[in-house]
Amino acid sequence: MRQRTFIVVAHAVLVVVANYLAFWLRFDGDIPRQYWDMWARTVPWLLVIRVLTFFPLHLYDGMWQYVGIRDLRSMVVGAFSSTALFYVLILGVLRLPAYPRSVLFIDCMLLVALLAGLRVAWRLWRERRPSTRTRRVLIYGAGDAGEMILREMLNGGDRERLPIGFIDDDPTKVGRRIHGVAVLGARRHLARIIGEANPDEVLVAMPRAASDVLRAIVKELEPYKLPIKTVPRLRDILDGRVTLSQVQDLRVEDLLGRTPVGLDMEAAKQLIKGRRILITGAGGSIGSELCKQVLALEPSSLVLFERYENALWAVERSLAPLKGDVDLYPVIADATDEGRVADVLREHRPHVIFHAAAHKHVPLMELHPCEAIKNNIKGTRIVSQAAIRHGVERFVLISSDKAVNPSSVMGATKRAAELLTMALAEGASTCLVVVRFGNVIGSNGSVIPLFLDQIRSGGPVTITDPEVRRYFMLIPEAVQLVLQAAAFGENGAGYVLDMGAQIKVVDMARNLIRLSGFIPDVEIPITYIGLRPGEKLSEELVASNEAIEASGVAGVHRVRGAQTPDYATLEKALLVLEGRAERGDSKAVFDQGGPNMQVMPIIRPTLPTFREFEELVRPGWEEGMVTTGSVVRAFEQEVCRRTGAAEAVAMSSCTAGLMLAIRALELPAGAEVIVPSFTFAATAQALVWNGLVPVFCDCLPGSLTLDPADVERNLSPRTAAICPVYVYGLPPEIDALLDVGARHGLPVYFDSAQGLGSEYRGRQAGTFGTCEVFSLSPTKVVTAVEGGVICTGDPSLAARLRSMRDYGKDPADGEDMVYLGLSARMSEMHAAVGLLSLRRLDELVKARRVLIEQYTSRLGQLPGCRVSTPPEDRTSSGNYFVLFIGERARASRDEVRASLKSQGIQTKRYFYPPLHEQTLFQRVACRRSDRLERTTAASRESLALPLYSHMTLDQMDRVCQAVERLLATPGKEDPRAIAATKSDRSISSVPAIRS
Repeated sequence: MRQRTFIVVAHAVLVVVANYLAFWLRFDGDIPRQYWDMWARTVPWLLVIRVLTFFPLHLYDGMWQYVGIRDLRSMVVGAFSSTALFYVLILGVLRLPAYPRSVLFIDCMLLVALLAGLRVAWRLWRERRPSTRTRRVLIYGAGDAGEMILREMLNGGDRERLPIGFIDDDPTKVGRRIHGVAVLGARRHLARIIGEANPDEVLVAMPRAASDVLRAIVKELEPYKLPIKTVPRLRDILDGRVTLSQVQDLRVEDLLGRTPVGLDMEAAKQLIKGRRILITGAGGSIGSELCKQVLALEPSSLVLFERYENALWAVERSLAPLKGDVDLYPVIADATDEGRVADVLREHRPHVIFHAAAHKHVPLMELHPCEAIKNNIKGTRIVSQAAIRHGVERFVLISSDKAVNPSSVMGATKRAAELLTMALAEGASTCLVVVRFGNVIGSNGSVIPLFLDQIRSGGPVTITDPEVRRYFMLIPEAVQLVLQAAAFGENGAGYVLDMGAQIKVVDMARNLIRLSGFIPDVEIPITYIGLRPGEKLSEELVASNEAIEASGVAGVHRVRGAQTPDYATLEKALLVLEGRAERGDSKAVFDQGGPNMQVMPIIRPTLPTFREFEELVRPGWEEGMVTTGSVVRAFEQEVCRRTGAAEAVAMSSCTAGLMLAIRALELPAGAEVIVPSFTFAATAQALVWNGLVPVFCDCLPGSLTLDPADVERNLSPRTAAICPVYVYGLPPEIDALLDVGARHGLPVYFDSAQGLGSEYRGRQAGTFGTCEVFSLSPTKVVTAVEGGVICTGDPSLAARLRSMRDYGKDPADGEDMVYLGLSARMSEMHAAVGLLSLRRLDELVKARRVLIEQYTSRLGQLPGCRVSTPPEDRTSSGNYFVLFIGERARASRDEVRASLKSQGIQTKRYFYPPLHEQTLFQRVACRRSDRLERTTAASRESLALPLYSHMTLDQMDRVCQAVERLLATPGKEDPRAIAATKSDRSISSVPAIRS
């Protein structure tokens, strides 16, 4: 009351002052006496009129710190209306025609100015008085929301925050001011602004901002340890007005790349209200949230079906305060116990079953495949069949995006459960539907709680791969999808949520670190541990042979796939699979040689018949000669005949041959040997075993063999030899490398492991350099099951090698050791296989070259891919066909590899990682070049496809089709999404899992 009296008195004083100043101005500061009398006589009347007029206009009620345009309008109306009344009084009652009319106008203007000025002065005093605020706030977003927040701060709505400026990406706003606070710059100026303004907090006032924009802002703020606040999304603000009370910490949910789907409560309520509901896996993260939301829809009863007593006890306690009149039945039961499931359904007679019970942890299920089969496949089969037998109206299977092109045991079992449910729906009275969604934030075993635990522990935060991407959603949204499908789902249909774009897991981790108040990589390190068994680089919601259709529900799509397998056939296969799982026979579970998955190995040796082998080894076998006998000598002679080499020395392995060849060259300890980094580890390991230092050089861009120019650059006074490598069977630049060796007096020996059968300028491999070492392992064109052979034109070198392979014995005196050697003798059995294989060398190489030509014509032009083409002066043995899959390809090398593996097609990453990146050689080798760019690129892109001499064109066509589906330019008939990665292991007993 006293405050209003003060305001009325203040207004009265201003009325008098304004009227006096009007007379003073009218007469230039010298008011005539008669007008003094007139002023004294009329001012009381004016005072009464104005004071009374201001009451209905509420000029005494307003809060001056919030003065605005509406208040100014009331002042103008009050001043002019009271002036009009006063004028009528002067002429009609007081009859003072001499009253100056100009005074009336001046008085009115002055009064408005004084009334407004008083309010503005009060507001300015409040805002400019010494502040006790402790947090300097930088507002991101100079729009309507930012203005509302700023105005409330300036008006005293927050005593803690002091606005110091705006950031806005609109260049037209930069340099402008809102209520006196400047727009300091755009996002690109963030470092300068933070350095100059020194804020304590950043407030993102962008309620319309997309999630990718928020993620970009958080990324920009990573280097600064500043709390990030935000305002609610526009959809969460009922009146569209943003206030300080709504300001909250930025949450990980705000950074999700999609809009949560709303639930049609009416349809779900019609399904649930007054009905009996059963939820399996009720104690899990999805199951417990499903129980909570189902309770809110007022069922008559809810059965909590759970096999873990602690989880069941916890969910029952959490639901007790919410259950109201609903009958809650906690039931300890196992979905894989057919009798127990039947008893529960017979007792509680549910109308709707939500089947959420499942093993979901991907790496753990890789270790325990039998448990995954029992719980995810057998449990689904038992519960779904029981639902039909007991007249359940609806059965809803909760599935996962891991079931799409599965790359894991967990994904494969969930896919089998999907197919089982859809096949069982055919002709069933029960409506069976499948619901599929992605990663759920906060669920048991999900990555977000793991990251938060690691952050609380001080790090490091562990991530499998920097390129891993995932879909993310909230648990309540996942449950909404389940309820949507239950309400609208058609029998045998599958449904999936539109989850927007995938998010990089490393970005999610960095955001969590940032939102937890730490600086990524500085206070909380991030480490990469590699993809775990069964994991993909990216997930999918729709398989390559599926399409999505509108479901009639916003944000939810129906998935329509290939023809559902026949239930009888599927059940038969599943029962066999379940039987193997019950016996704990993991090997049988993953038996890929069954009728449903024909595995195509990357290499399959062409072996002689057992009769041929037996005829060759029988004489020596009967004499007791099993090593370095007549067959070994025959094999060595055949190698010389086929290659043109003067000498051939058979070895137990190519690696042993490399070790002994280096020893026989008598290189000084600690000396350096030039080797390519793009090769197998044995090339350099043999050097380290001999006390030498590998020096890694880059490869040529076309052939990927050792670059002579880089060899020249890496020579030093300590260089003792050069070791080129036949890459995938292709000879290197032999003449150029031999020339480098000759000019510098260095021996050149060749790791020709993959080169037997290759030619260089009309000469067979085996006749170049000091010596050449070949491999005869099962992966080579010519195999001896295991073994190697060294070709040389130096008889003394060959003699030393023959001695060294037998412990270094003196050939003339077997008891005297003259060299440091090994037990590296080749057995007669190995030599027999090698000899028989060698006799077919031309045939084997020709067959491989035909296949390579076909591969090249089919796959060589795929977008973002290339193949290695031999120069015209040489031919390759065709040891491997390697496709190089670059960054611009539709899928990465590892994604293609995993996808082919899921289809029973084996591949290999030759050579990955390159030697200079391997842990051992980073310690013991020397690399003078700053970067081996061509080697690194080739290593990360190379994928060897199946190739063996007796491979058929149909088999090759199977490989090409699988690759083309992933990498070919998409056309009208191509799938919506790349089948990014498929199963590393396929459960072969289920025919349709691969569909």
